[in-house]
Amino acid sequence: MRPGMDSSFSAEESEQSPQVKRRCRGCGEYVTVQFVRVFGGNNDEVHACLACATMRELQAGRGVFDEG
Repeated sequence: MRPGMDSSFSAEESEQSPQVKRRCRGCGEYVTVQFVRVFGGNNDEVHACLACATMRELQAGRGVFDEG
């Protein structure tokens, strides 16, 4: 593992394995890497998912911004 990485897998593994999951910062539900890529921001974080937001809200960008 590279210095400065705090996860249990490397960046290469997360890009190669679509089954690696992440958490929604809004509710804590697991989301896939693909979900984060589509609905999250450039920092690889998603602030809303289908468990805590509607599809319309996600399409409008709610997953990118923290409404807290």
